[in-house]
Amino acid sequence: MKNKFYLFASLLVLSIGLVASKQTTTDTNQEQKENVDIEETNRSTYDRNKGAHIVAPEMTKLLKDTLGIVMYELTIEPGDTLPWHEHPYHTSYILEGGTLKIIFEDRTVIWDFPKGSAGLGPPFGDIAINTGETTIKVLMHELYSLDINN
Repeated sequence: MKNKFYLFASLLVLSIGLVASKQTTTDTNQEQKENVDIEETNRSTYDRNKGAHIVAPEMTKLLKDTLGIVMYELTIEPGDTLPWHEHPYHTSYILEGGTLKIIFEDRTVIWDFPKGSAGLGPPFGDIAINTGETTIKVLMHELYSLDINN
């Protein structure tokens, strides 16, 4: 019962934060969409064993894995490739920005991620290649606890 309370409290705090930051997130996403022709990824499944923190532990610093929420800092150096990995619903916050080539199942995009931008994403898989000249650092929250199917 105590764990369910903490899970509920964590999700409530996360939800309040996402609602409070909705305008900034929407603006950032709109700017990114204007820079590339991209459709929303519509994927409902993922393989938990293919999380970035599992397939590329040398690029990730695990901060916490509790209550179905995995938090980690992802670091991609210039020229590095983060191999195929899959996300559940997730949030991201760009600690240090840069340019990534992102390869999805059905398309490839080049995306500039400015420092301080944030996002909320649905489940999907991708490969990320740092094509810029700066080290990219991202704070990730992978919300496995939101998926009742896995």
